[in-house]
Amino acid sequence: MRRLGIVPCSKEKIWDLQPVAGAVPASRAYRSRFHQLAVAYVRSLTSDWLILSAKYGLLAPNQLIPGPYDISFTRPQDPTVSMSLLRQQAAAFARFGQVICVCPRLYGEKIEQAFAGYCPVVHPLRGVGGWGSMHSWLQRQLNEKSSSNSKFS
Repeated sequence: MRRLGIVPCSKEKIWDLQPVAGAVPASRAYRSRFHQLAVAYVRSLTSDWLILSAKYGLLAPNQLIPGPYDISFTRPQDPTVSMSLLRQQAAAFARFGQVICVCPRLYGEKIEQAFAGYCPVVHPLRGVGGWGSMHSWLQRQLNEKSSSNSKFS
């Protein structure tokens, strides 16, 4: 079964460190530790992954982002991507047998709605707890994978 990983964008972006960076691929744009852990985790499970951006929707890692922005699903006043567009984007990935959503609750709900009827969505972080607990859980999973891989090297 082919699986698709989805991770959230982050408030911290490359333009915070390099204001004149210009357009960059989505895989380089987001800089938070949570984002980095989520990417490492989904990449340990599948080579197919996307980033959920509140502004752009589902982004391929190589998709260019023109410049800085600060839009979040957590702020109701922000002009976020529409569910209609998210559903259209999700339809392009209906061939996957499963979506692994490594996002906090609100972003995960958007993914559930977007992929409803296309393929099942699993949420490995559901019930783990807040940000600190999610960070720790992801780090433990990565450490365990690294440890088990080194046993067979």
